[in-house]
Order: sequence, then C-alpha cells, then structure tokens
Amino acid sequence: HYEMGSLLLAGGHPDAAAEWLQNAVRLDPAHRPAHAELAAYYEGRGDREKAAFHRARAAGVEGK
Repeated sequence: HYEMGSLLLAGGHPDAAAEWLQNAVRLDPAHRPAHAELAAYYEGRGDREKAAFHRARAAGVEGK
C-alpha cells in the first residue's frame, strides 16, 4: 500500500495517494515512511492537526 501511495504521489495524484497511505498505516500503524508522506499531504492541504499527528508518528512518537 505504501509503494502504491508513493507512486501516486510521484504521478501527481495526491488524493488517491492519501487513500493508499491511510491503508498502509491501518495495516501497520508503525510504518514511519507512510506517516511522513501523510504529514506532508495534510500540511499541503492546510490540515495542521492531522499533519502534526502523522509527523509525530513518523518520528516514532506514540499517541496524539
């Protein structure tokens, strides 16, 4: 799921990519690269709260 999300991001399809990346973190909540990609996605959408959550998870910080 992460790989597909990354490919979709690179191909200019951020919304579809976010769906795949969300699936990746549902399957593996500790998948840091997927959280990092989601943090960037949400930051770009202006959703600072979700971006901060995913940045923290990407850094290995548990919780919210």
